[in-house]
Amino acid sequence: MDGIRTFRQALRYVERQLAEAGIEEARREAELLVCNVTQCNMLALLLEPERVLSAAVQQQLSQLVHVRITERVPLQYLLGWVEFYGLRLRITPAVLIPRPETEFLIARLVAAMRASTWQPRRILDIGTGSGCIALALAKEFPGSRVIGWDCDEAALSLAEENAQRLGIPNVSFEHVDVLQLADPDERFWLVVSNPPYIPACDVPVLPPEVQHEPTTALTDGADGLTFYRHYSEHLWRLLEPNGIIALECNDGQAAAVAALFTDMESAIGTDQRGVERYVLAAWDCDHRVLRNFSLQNVHAAS
Repeated sequence: MDGIRTFRQALRYVERQLAEAGIEEARREAELLVCNVTQCNMLALLLEPERVLSAAVQQQLSQLVHVRITERVPLQYLLGWVEFYGLRLRITPAVLIPRPETEFLIARLVAAMRASTWQPRRILDIGTGSGCIALALAKEFPGSRVIGWDCDEAALSLAEENAQRLGIPNVSFEHVDVLQLADPDERFWLVVSNPPYIPACDVPVLPPEVQHEPTTALTDGADGLTFYRHYSEHLWRLLEPNGIIALECNDGQAAAVAALFTDMESAIGTDQRGVERYVLAAWDCDHRVLRNFSLQNVHAAS
């Protein structure tokens, strides 16, 4: 373990090992791994490069790097947490890892609602997982009541834990399988969902890190459009007349998803890489949030 005795040596060693294994952002991952095992922040690594790591910490770091390289376990699962919309969320292999694309959707959606001076009183997050979307929206709109649905008990337990640890009181989580839902008790002003959208045929060729995530959170086991079809058929049960639905989609899916909402006005939006990934829909063809989303308009089919 002599090669990783100090902060400086540890950073160099981990970055080199990750880079040689072909892992992108090796430097950033090295910083996060070293900070995690030493329980120090990045400033400490920079200011005290010669601080010596204990033998136990060296061993732990070496083991984490080995698992990251040989098993390609996602960094977020190794760390046990992820940053999402300014919130530090606990994360486990029971839930999908929150993506920057989802964070970008929430940022654009919140900006559009702020610009519209439109605050949804009741918000529903379908397929909440870690609770990332529900918690971000509950934090942004403390006067709103936010509910997260999921059909997985482990995910719901984790979401509840995150809400309690963050001290966000206006959010709750319920065990609901939206595909089996008959009539909900109430309707919502805003429905948000990032459902399983990867076509089953694409699952075997997903990156090795993604293979560690729960399959049921990745794919619908079909063409990737199952949940969107269900939403388009049953949205009247969930959404207030002046409400909106915001959806995240797979690469190349957005037009097909928007086309499902034939009796609604919809808008397609791109993510931070310019990929069409988001669909917003409302019955009100002049809904001000839809307008302020600043995206390409897709007119409802006649």
